[in-house]
Amino acid sequence: MSHQNIQYISLSEAQKIAVSAQLLTRNIDKETSSQTVLEKLGCIQIDAIRAVRRSHELVFLSRGISCKETDVSTEHFETWGHAHSLMPMSLWPHMEWRRRRLRASGFIGPEVDKLVCKSVLKVISAEGPKTMTELEPSVGKGWNRASATRWACEWLLSVGDLVCTSRNSRWQRIYSLPTESIPYPIRSSRHCDDLGLRHVVDLSMRALGIATDRDVADYFKISLPEARKILIESEYERVMVEGSAAIWYISKDIEMSFSAESIVAISPLDSLVWSRGRQKNLFQRDYILESYKPKLKRKFGYFGMPVLKGHRIVGRVAPRKSGETLFIEAQEFDDSISPDEIELLLQKLSTWASCSHVIMERD
Repeated sequence: MSHQNIQYISLSEAQKIAVSAQLLTRNIDKETSSQTVLEKLGCIQIDAIRAVRRSHELVFLSRGISCKETDVSTEHFETWGHAHSLMPMSLWPHMEWRRRRLRASGFIGPEVDKLVCKSVLKVISAEGPKTMTELEPSVGKGWNRASATRWACEWLLSVGDLVCTSRNSRWQRIYSLPTESIPYPIRSSRHCDDLGLRHVVDLSMRALGIATDRDVADYFKISLPEARKILIESEYERVMVEGSAAIWYISKDIEMSFSAESIVAISPLDSLVWSRGRQKNLFQRDYILESYKPKLKRKFGYFGMPVLKGHRIVGRVAPRKSGETLFIEAQEFDDSISPDEIELLLQKLSTWASCSHVIMERD
């Protein structure tokens, strides 16, 4: 592919575009809400790890939004996006292409028991929303049957026969019927696969700001050929970024505005950095989540959080809450970061974790 007539931009400029698109510029309008953040990002990954707060809560907190421990006060549903994710309710009709494809191709994982699926739907239809714990006695007993229930719920959630729009105080999904939880105007809207895919590509571009075709494909886990085709047909501006041989695309809705460069830690599952390749290309970092590694095989810490200052990633910190104490397993920062900035960062993490003490485990 010829690179003639393609604009070159600096790495710093590309970083500013990406960070601004992700609403991490630290000058968020006072009226910005968690719903605004969810609508803009389109997809917020959910994970059970709770080293400081749950990952999706950290996404909101790092963008200046306060949220309760067990509640996300947004109009959302849960499904597979980048991974298992929160998505804004408005995205429901635009994800029909994925539900259709899943119905046609089947589920990756254990075989789904269709009889258990029918039993689960029957119980929820008759008795209302249920957690999986509440469903298990209704459809059978024993480990095997419980396992079948779990996979039935996963399947029904993935194809849209069940939905999860809230969780209980134990962070268990509450399954309900779409007719009970998805507003009719949204539920009744229908889109063909092509329109749905184009919508998620456009949403991905707005959320990323600047991206390669691989970044766009990765955001909602669509195929690379589909992402590439839509990007070209949609006539996104192509650019070259300093230090990268790839072709990049720029969003049509760039809004850059930075206030004073405050310092903030972000979840390792934040959409700014969840792609390792993008993290390397844009921020020249190669941080990986080590939570699922045995302790002796971790090189940094259980929950390494990248640290953002302005448009740059300037280091990382590995906090872990225990009771009212926040232990810092490890930290590393660029030389430009002052001790006062580090102290401010740790105080902020302590507040997020509702801890009264911070203890450094090692330098």
